[in-house]
This record gives sequence, C-alpha cells and structure tokens, in this order.
Amino acid sequence: MNGSMLQYYGMQYVTVFDELQEDGLYILTGSTIVDKSKIKHSGAGRIHRMIMRPMSLYESKESNGKICILDLFDNPEMNINGIESNLTIDDLIFAICRGGWPSSLNKKSKKSQLSAV
Repeated sequence: MNGSMLQYYGMQYVTVFDELQEDGLYILTGSTIVDKSKIKHSGAGRIHRMIMRPMSLYESKESNGKICILDLFDNPEMNINGIESNLTIDDLIFAICRGGWPSSLNKKSKKSQLSAV
C-alpha cells in the first residue's frame, strides 16, 4: 500500500473511531517502514504500536508447557528429569520449519502450513 493510500485509509479509520467512541473495535496489523515526516494526524488516543511475535508451541497448543525456555535460561540448574514432551522429533522439526505465525497455523494441510508465510 503506498503512502497516499495508507493516509486515506488511516483517516477513514480515525473517522470511524471518533464516531463510535468505543475501545478495542479494530486491530490493524501489518509491517512497514513509516516515514514519520508524512504523517499529518497523530492518531493520539486511537492508535498504538505493538511488537507482534510468532506464537509459541504452548500458545498453539502443541506443547504441554511443562518446560519454559526462559526458565531454563534463568535457572540453568533446573531439574527437568522426568519431564517429557508429547511431540515427536518429527513434530518438532515440522514446527520449527512452519513457524508460529497464525496464518500458517490456520491452514488445513501440513503442506499448506509450510508455505503460508
């Protein structure tokens, strides 16, 4: 989407936000490099930037969540004896290749999940 289209559509959303006066109606997503010198409206109180990351195996319901990688880094001496994953090595390899983006998780076949992004 070029800058003028983004500006046009952005102003349309600002108008809707102003008219409806409700929180949480829309989540607009995308990735772009914004030229801040071209922005004519601040979107103050209406628009918030957030960092989106891929889903974890726990969020996609593929992991049992018994081990958190952050816990392993924070506590290298953590006792993990006896904790097992429900995933096979092949399942883990597939999940790594597929990634954790919702668009890939929602595909029906494994082949289409690998080509979703």
